[in-house]
Amino acid sequence: MLWKTSWEYIPGHDVEGCLAVRGSNVVGTNCWVDPDCCTDNELWEFTEEGQIVESATQLCLTAVEVELNASDAHMKTVVKTCDAGDPMQRFVTNSESFQLQLEGDPSLCLDWDARGGVERFEKYPVYMCECNNTHTQRWLSVLKVAKLRTSFTDGEESCLSFDNINVEGGECSQAPVWNWRFSTNQLWTKFSDDIPELCLMRIEFVLTIQDVVLAPCDSTKLEQKFTILAERTINLLEADRRPGRLLCLDWDVEARYEKDNVYMYYCNDQLNQLWLPLAP
Repeated sequence: MLWKTSWEYIPGHDVEGCLAVRGSNVVGTNCWVDPDCCTDNELWEFTEEGQIVESATQLCLTAVEVELNASDAHMKTVVKTCDAGDPMQRFVTNSESFQLQLEGDPSLCLDWDARGGVERFEKYPVYMCECNNTHTQRWLSVLKVAKLRTSFTDGEESCLSFDNINVEGGECSQAPVWNWRFSTNQLWTKFSDDIPELCLMRIEFVLTIQDVVLAPCDSTKLEQKFTILAERTINLLEADRRPGRLLCLDWDVEARYEKDNVYMYYCNDQLNQLWLPLAP
């Protein structure tokens, strides 16, 4: 899975990124946030012991104390050989704040410098910092290939699916073709080697509501750009790369416009706007 983060908008910067290993995946390599979220060294496993394991090398995210100067010390993160007994390799997830706290020191949370330059002038370094509930400390686990499930009540749920080009809610137990991938801010699926990848794309619908359909992927189209926030909502990505706060991906279980259709509707914190990735 990917560990995805975002931060409050800073002009001239990207809006989100994924936990990654910088350069070659060897013991001692520093960790950083990659805005592209689409490379192999961004895949991690979260173990029952609370370790975050880089999938390719099976090295573990580790907090290491480093002193920048006499008045400024913090803990950077590197990958090291996994040791289940090392408290600097064990993290605790907070389901309410979406923080990753260090088990060895719960006052410290996984954080990163959205402006770059904290650690040896590297861009977007990841480090441990005193927990402060800011956007740079919010981490969302996203399966790279997954079904996306939403619900209306505890007993009624649906998965993001499609019928021809129409995007809708469908039974989660059906059709492995309903697996979705998220990269370069596009949600896309591929259900045949003979057919190119198809991306979720928004189109005008009614009033300010926007319908979503499947269309051939085109990374230059803003209409195909989305972002997944820590709250587990799927929002539009604006031209300046800020997440749009007005419209969220919505499953129309109550037939406001067209029952079981999926489109962009006013964000309202309802269960049918929260999307949970499920393993295929």
